[in-house]
Amino acid sequence: MSLSNLNLPKNSAIQFVDTDVFVVHLDTYAGPYYQDDAKIESGYQILTRYDNIVTKRTDKRLASYQLLNDGILVGNITVDEYNTKKSEFLKNHVDEDGEYLSNKSALAVAIFKEDHLPVYETLSTSTSVPINFLGEMVDPKSKYISCLLTTGKSVVNGSLYCLNVRQLETDMFHFCLNKFKDIKFTNSAHSYLRFAQVNGNYILDDSWDEKRASKYYGSLEACQKEETRLNKVLYDFFIARISSVLVGTKLLDVHGLQSALNSLYKTVSCLSVTSGKVAQDNHRSCLTELRNIQKNIDMQLVDIASAMVDV
Repeated sequence: MSLSNLNLPKNSAIQFVDTDVFVVHLDTYAGPYYQDDAKIESGYQILTRYDNIVTKRTDKRLASYQLLNDGILVGNITVDEYNTKKSEFLKNHVDEDGEYLSNKSALAVAIFKEDHLPVYETLSTSTSVPINFLGEMVDPKSKYISCLLTTGKSVVNGSLYCLNVRQLETDMFHFCLNKFKDIKFTNSAHSYLRFAQVNGNYILDDSWDEKRASKYYGSLEACQKEETRLNKVLYDFFIARISSVLVGTKLLDVHGLQSALNSLYKTVSCLSVTSGKVAQDNHRSCLTELRNIQKNIDMQLVDIASAMVDV
């Protein structure tokens, strides 16, 4: 794999796992670069360190003037002294428009310049180049996590790794479906899982259409933690949704009840109770009871799901 295919951000570095080898991407529009006085080319470079990288700039500065007499050095003067001497000299040879007063004046000015030789000194300045270390490039050992650099894609907000949330959701959804017996499953060829049906009933809402977030970016550790979290959350969620749809086809609209309870809870919680402590206590008790009913429904759905699926 070509280093340029890594698509590292400018002035960033990665490390190959269990090695002292770093790939550093240095901005091609800056430089030249140096590390401990050794020159480094711009672009992608393999280094054993990514610290102490600087750019160096060399400039010439007018330092002084040498005084000459018929080409022989007779002394030195500072730049300020030269400027003062030149201003006084030109007063007698140049008018207000910068024109010579005569041919004699033009010759005098030319001789003045020949008798004052500018002396330049070289100035070198170094500017530190901060390198953003993105982390190690490791094999994630997961079907759903990939290192962006090995797929030829650009790093996203400094994150090396990507969790394919959509693929994880899809696989978990079908895994949960297979837990149920004697069901008929259908889905449209578009809109992701939005129009998935079990026994002719929709399972999911509009949040499961094509606009649903499909990727999670972060460090390897962050992606692994998110994968573990999603596995549990999605399993419980899909089992409960499928179970509630199957039960709800003949018993009651569980999701409608849940939605109604949520709306009622929000309405009651927004009520202003100012008629005394007893009323306020009753208000809090009412909210608590509503929340307990919601939790009880959720727990019963899980129990129903457990009875309906092959664990």
